[in-house]
Parts: sequence; C-alpha cells; structure tokens
Amino acid sequence: MGKLESGPDILDCGPMMRAIGDLHGVDVSLTILPGGGRWPSGVEVLALAVRRPIARPAASYAVSRSVPYPNNASRTFEGCLYKLLHELDRDCSAMWEQERLPEA
Repeated sequence: MGKLESGPDILDCGPMMRAIGDLHGVDVSLTILPGGGRWPSGVEVLALAVRRPIARPAASYAVSRSVPYPNNASRTFEGCLYKLLHELDRDCSAMWEQERLPEA
C-alpha cells in the first residue's frame, strides 16, 4: 500500500481497476463530478465498467455505481475510491456471474 498504513492509497486504485478489468473483461473508469444537486457539498464519484466486445452479447454492456464524498462510510477519499471499486466488482460479478476479487 501507499502512504496510509491503515488503508488504501490512491496508488492502489490503478492495480485494482486493472484486476477488475482483467477478471470481468471490462474497461474500468473513475469519474469525479462536482457537487451540486443531490450532493451540494463535496463531489460525486462514479465508477463505470464497460464490457469489452465479446463473441456472444451480454445482457448488459455496462455496470456503474456512484457515491458522494465526503460520506460516513469512508474516512478518506482514497478509501472511498477503493470501496467503490470493490462494490463495482461485486456488481460485475452479479451481472455477469463471475468470481469476485478477494476482499481487502
């Protein structure tokens, strides 16, 4: 892990995104959106997994999940991103019936 001894660092997110992509055959992205509307303070973080072209069409080609930050579930922004990626992995597993990554 990076600078935080008790949790994930921003540098842990890239390998996590690659692992999800390789496991589920998706391209993973994180988008940070300005606050406003639903969350007037802070930002909204969107995680998106888009299925790569495959021989047989899947039921859906994308899975997404979003979360506001700051929030009560995450102590740090890096922790928020890492938690969001784990949730995206679970959603991909449910959508395409594949194995999840081991819990951190």
